[in-house]
Amino acid sequence: MKGYAVQTLLLLALLLVIGLLGRHWQQGRVWLAERHQVALEQQIPARFADWQLVPGGAVVEVSGEARQALASLYEQQIARVYRAADGSEVMLSLVYGRDQSSDLSQAHRPEICYVAQGFQIEGREPITLSPLGQALPATRLLTRQGSRVEPLTYWMVVGDKVVRPGIERKWAQLGFALRKEIPDGVLLRVSSLDERGEHAFALQQRFLTALLAAVDPATRRLLAGAGA
Repeated sequence: MKGYAVQTLLLLALLLVIGLLGRHWQQGRVWLAERHQVALEQQIPARFADWQLVPGGAVVEVSGEARQALASLYEQQIARVYRAADGSEVMLSLVYGRDQSSDLSQAHRPEICYVAQGFQIEGREPITLSPLGQALPATRLLTRQGSRVEPLTYWMVVGDKVVRPGIERKWAQLGFALRKEIPDGVLLRVSSLDERGEHAFALQQRFLTALLAAVDPATRRLLAGAGA
């Protein structure tokens, strides 16, 4: 409990510092989005390794209000279903925003958007994935809506850094603010319908490794940070 209180105080202090910087440093800031030519529909392949896009595949439906909110925060979004040669399916959701300097861009975090769609979060675990030998801090969730059990894995990229939500993300934002840079970034999520959580997570890691291996280096850096 004491550690949680200290972390909360640090987070509040970071919020205050970032807010002050945002008010006083509006001029002369650099948009890091200018580094990227982003066209997610074209950059994310329809077929790679033994995975193939399922046309019209069903993902989590969001309300019209939620879609409008996301459109105001993220310039590009894709939601797809892929099927492997063995019949396994994985749902991919990817959103890109030019400005990841504020808390508004956290609206698409699964802990928020899944609950808003009526899901319960039954388990949460911070993990480190190693696709292509790169260490990626990520989060796994076990979600449920009635009889639908949907384990999922996600990570966030702020500028060129892969971060977990909370204090890691705030430190990254502070670093960019001190350099007068406005970071862009993505939130990448994969999920599958499977009551066997560990089986689902292993499938998702297999999918993510194949995806990052298939895209070009610039897209890989966009999706997985500078170390990709």
